[in-house]
Amino acid sequence: MATTVISDTFTAADGTAIPGRTPSPTDLPGSIWTQGTSNYENDIKSDTAVLGASTTDTIALNTFTATYSITSYTISDQFNLSNDSGATSSNGPERGAFLGFFNSSDLNGTYTSIAGGMIISYDGTATAWENGSQIGNYNGVSISNFNAANNHTLSMDVAISGTNATFSNFLLDGTALPTNTNYPSGVSFTISTSDLAYPAFYNSSATAGNTATFDNFLLTTPTVIPEPATVGLLGLGAMGLLLTMRRRRTT
Repeated sequence: MATTVISDTFTAADGTAIPGRTPSPTDLPGSIWTQGTSNYENDIKSDTAVLGASTTDTIALNTFTATYSITSYTISDQFNLSNDSGATSSNGPERGAFLGFFNSSDLNGTYTSIAGGMIISYDGTATAWENGSQIGNYNGVSISNFNAANNHTLSMDVAISGTNATFSNFLLDGTALPTNTNYPSGVSFTISTSDLAYPAFYNSSATAGNTATFDNFLLTTPTVIPEPATVGLLGLGAMGLLLTMRRRRTT
C-alpha cells in the first residue's frame, strides 16, 4: 500500500495564502509550501489553489529522503486552464500547467530549476521537461479533444535506481499522453536523484492577470513508512523488553 508523503486539497477560507501553508494532511512534518519570486496571485479560492502568471509552489523533500530509502514516487494533481489563455504553446513550449520536480525552491527567472516534469498548455499540447529545458523530440505533442475549460488530472511515476531517477507513465485523466516516433512506448527520461528536491506545481502563463487553478496535489511512495504513533509504540515495547530482561538477570 502506498504511503502518502504530501497531500493537499487546498481546503481553506478564500484568500488564504498558499506560501507558508502546511499541506493537509501532511506526512512530511515541518514542510510548507514556498513561493518563487513571482508577485502574482497565489492563494486559495473555492477550495482550489489559484496561481497567477509565472507563479510556482514548491515543498522541500530533503528531510524525508534523508530519513527513508525511497525507491519510487507517484506525483499527481488536478488543474484547470480556463482563465489562462496566455498559457498557449504559441507563446512558447514553457507555457501551461506544470507538474513535476524542481532542483531548487525557485525558478529565479529561468527554467534551469526544472529537474523533470510535464507542461500541459491551454491549447492542448504536452511538453516534457528535463534538466532545465524542454525535450526537443517531445515538444508540443498534441492531445486530442483537450478542453481547457475542464478539470484535468495529470500524473507521472518516478523510479529511483542509485543516483538516477527515471520519469515515465505520464497520464492525463487516466490516459497515456500521446506518443511520437521518438517515444513510441510513451515519453520517459532520466535525471539525477539529487534533483528531486522540490515537488512543484507551476502556472507558466505569458499574460499578467491570467490564472490557473490546481487541486488535489498528491505525492506517494510504495516505501513503507512507519507512522509516528507506531514508531513510539515500538520504542516503548523495546524498552519494556529490555527492562524485563534486566529483571530476570538480577533474579
